[in-house]
Amino acid sequence: MFYRHLFPKKFFFKKILSISTIVVFLSQSTQIVFSSEKLDQKFRQITKYPLSHTLTGAHSDPDIQSNNSLNQSPSESSNSTPYDEAVSGNPVFTKFDPGTGLLGRELRIPEDWGVRLGGISLADTNKIFLGGMKPGAFSSNNTLILGVVINTEKKIGWKGADIGVNFLQFNGQNTNGYAGTLPGYNSDSPLAPFNRTELYEYWVAQDIIPDKLKIRVGKTLPAVDFNNVTRPESFKDKSQNVSSLSSLLFVSIFVNPTILLGVYGCFADTIFGTTVNFAPSKSTWVNAGIYDGNTARGVQTGIHNPHINNYLFSIGEAGTSWLAGSQNHPGQLAVGVWYQTGTLNAAGLYNNLKQTGTGGVYLYGGQRIWSEESSVSPDDEANLTSKDALSKSKKGSICIIYQYGINDSKTLPVRQFAGFAVTAFSMSKSRPHDSFGAGMSLSFMNQNEFKRAQQLMIQTYYQAAIIPNFIFIQPTLTYIPHPVLMPNNPVSTNVPLNIPNLPPTVVGTLSLTSVF
Repeated sequence: MFYRHLFPKKFFFKKILSISTIVVFLSQSTQIVFSSEKLDQKFRQITKYPLSHTLTGAHSDPDIQSNNSLNQSPSESSNSTPYDEAVSGNPVFTKFDPGTGLLGRELRIPEDWGVRLGGISLADTNKIFLGGMKPGAFSSNNTLILGVVINTEKKIGWKGADIGVNFLQFNGQNTNGYAGTLPGYNSDSPLAPFNRTELYEYWVAQDIIPDKLKIRVGKTLPAVDFNNVTRPESFKDKSQNVSSLSSLLFVSIFVNPTILLGVYGCFADTIFGTTVNFAPSKSTWVNAGIYDGNTARGVQTGIHNPHINNYLFSIGEAGTSWLAGSQNHPGQLAVGVWYQTGTLNAAGLYNNLKQTGTGGVYLYGGQRIWSEESSVSPDDEANLTSKDALSKSKKGSICIIYQYGINDSKTLPVRQFAGFAVTAFSMSKSRPHDSFGAGMSLSFMNQNEFKRAQQLMIQTYYQAAIIPNFIFIQPTLTYIPHPVLMPNNPVSTNVPLNIPNLPPTVVGTLSLTSVF
């Protein structure tokens, strides 16, 4: 593989690559940030085409734009929400069309072609300050995703359809393993191999009943349609828009650990299948999917072709959204069920574990609990300059999200899970696009596989927009009181109970995200 020579396994070169990436981005961005003229030019250029909002469910109130993913094709949705104040901790999980489409516009691709070209760049450096499997270790990860979406009606007259293809280049390290965490504290670090070049996603989506029923066939990341707890909110009053309900980094904010660890496609390991999206109304949704289930037998679906056999993963979800209180604070709630077929095997503490088929249920929800009054009316917002709009029209707000999951598995690592997070947006008028938040992830482990009964992670972050809707920098601090992975201790006996547990672990992460 040519990329193995470009990115050797030696840690020194990977660390230099990550640091160099951050330095280059910061040096270029700093020149823009400290020049008000250039900053205004960038705002006019970039915020004209913001991050798309592809909600599966939407609000029925007239003050709420329809956020149903059936209502817009990915090639059209990128113009829906100006002045976004945050980006997801890992935008890979948020939607099928990466980035904002800025790349295609910079390349002057004509709009009548119906072609959207965008991308995501993620770079992070991690340092274990305390504890962990490798005390004091540094690790770095670099992710690049480029994607194209073609509106077939504009291109060839095929109505109601889109075709999408995404490419992935990942070079990184065993970041979560170094900390001894399962599930991981950093969602940008997949399972090995840690150097990947993949045809990441390819799919065809077809409207069966416009705005009501859509089907998508191909290799995708199911987390976009299912358990999408960071689902964004879009409003007629654009100053209230929220492009991501949290920017936490840990894996469980994107995929429920009771599904993730063993049967569910995640990040670099997308899976082939069929998804059906049905919207009975603008405030309700029902999603169902059936996929290649060979992740359950250890196949890394991201780097292998689809398999057709008796290993199938099926999942369904129903949800609703609403407005609450005098300020019409939006909220949402969804419940899902899943089932994995085939024979599942796992290595236990004392013997091998085996079962035929397993399943579980999950739920998630979110609610805006506070927002300040806007100093600018929506009618006056159009008359503001871009810089004035940023400083005057944004509303500070606080949102919460919550998660739960449970399964009946004897072989999966996590039996039960609970999560909670809170996020504050636009709390400073001088930094209207910044956000900060905290969250906790509590996983109850399979006691046939782990000594420790649970793993708690507490994470907090501050996300600063260097160029809103384009480049974001985020320091994150994670505390894991009881990491569940066991160290490879050569002086221990072969009896697992005699192997010492890892000490409490504290990890710092500096990440740089660019959406384009």
